[in-house]
Amino acid sequence: MKIYRWATISLELTSKILVRSLEQFINFSKDYRDAIVDYKSKYFRDRTTVLYFTRYMIAIVNNCELFQELGQELKTKWWKSGHHDNDFTVKFEHLLNNFISLKSDAANYLLDEAFLDIEIQFNKIMTPEWEFKTEAIDTVVMTMDDYFIDYQYLRDKNLELATIIAQERVAKKYITTLLQPSGNVLRKRITFERTDQRADVAKKISREAEQMLVFFRKVGGDAADFDSPFKAIGAPTGSLAQVLGQTDADFLALDVGSLVKKYPDLSQDQLLCLLNMRGDLKPNEARQMAQDSIPDEPVKSALQAKSIFSQVNVSPSTNPFEVATSLNPFTRD
Repeated sequence: MKIYRWATISLELTSKILVRSLEQFINFSKDYRDAIVDYKSKYFRDRTTVLYFTRYMIAIVNNCELFQELGQELKTKWWKSGHHDNDFTVKFEHLLNNFISLKSDAANYLLDEAFLDIEIQFNKIMTPEWEFKTEAIDTVVMTMDDYFIDYQYLRDKNLELATIIAQERVAKKYITTLLQPSGNVLRKRITFERTDQRADVAKKISREAEQMLVFFRKVGGDAADFDSPFKAIGAPTGSLAQVLGQTDADFLALDVGSLVKKYPDLSQDQLLCLLNMRGDLKPNEARQMAQDSIPDEPVKSALQAKSIFSQVNVSPSTNPFEVATSLNPFTRD
């Protein structure tokens, strides 16, 4: 029977060496992050100077998961409890968290490239140009589809992560642009002058939400379909489109109640922007309904499930619909 020299090393010394190894591994993770951030920054300063960005970022995302696995293997093979337990546990969790965080950041850097290409399309939402055309969201879906062909080289868990992040970012951008301008004062917004016009736009929003949901379901499977943020935009009940398109004023409060119940993290400001967008409510009526529906803006519990609305920031103080509503002949007397 062979006796290996390393077998004579005490568990105490083995544990000390392992802790020191973790420290070096942690330092490496920090250097790796710095290098990735520098690489990303160089690319987005001038996309013509860096080749194969998509491929390298895919490899980096996959590497982060591999480093997590290597860390787990190191622990399984060499760690024996009873020796420097607390020191090891703290450093090991630090190491894993570093790579989990870096993997998420790298996945976002990867997606930043695609979002640069589709940013202009979101600026068309709720403009006269968008009202009767499908070009904007068609382009968003086709562009994302092209990128996801490359994303298929992500490992399974990483593809799932990229899909979840991508659909949240798309939905967040869509909702934010829907409820409020991006700050571009030159961008003309739709002002509803008829009930049927508003209902038609609500149907369009529902169709586009379904179009985006179907795409992400195709590339992400069940992971993308579960609690999809696009349901908050265009589902038949409890959605932005339902509240916007309601033609019977007597049922509006019920639809608002359904939306608030389904998404308790919907903010009063978000609801106010949506109600003002309808064009048939006076500003004080819209504000009162928002306050009645979400009366006290309670502090959200850390245990409360978060929806896409927790990621959307709007300010009714700059809401263009509030001004337009007071001048709109469609507003009720």
